[in-house]
Amino acid sequence: MDRDYNTLQVINEISYLLTSFHLIVFTDYNPDVEAKLLAGWSMIFFSIANLVWPNLIILVRGMWPEIKEALAKKKKTKEEIEEEEMSSEFFENKRQ
Repeated sequence: MDRDYNTLQVINEISYLLTSFHLIVFTDYNPDVEAKLLAGWSMIFFSIANLVWPNLIILVRGMWPEIKEALAKKKKTKEEIEEEEMSSEFFENKRQ
């Protein structure tokens, strides 16, 4: 779990750094309004990505064992159905 926690911390720190760099554009050092508008939308994108990405990682890693189990169960039931079909065909052919 420590590895997952560290990965999420690194993602959060990088996102915080990128968001902080956007703040430089909003100062009086940059008089261009269009650049401020573009930086604002970019900052919104990075903020939303920081909310979604780590939570998605936690969700997928937490559910992965359950997903694997469900897929294995589905594969097993599919193989059982095929076996039943083959055995029923075998008995029907044997009767004839």
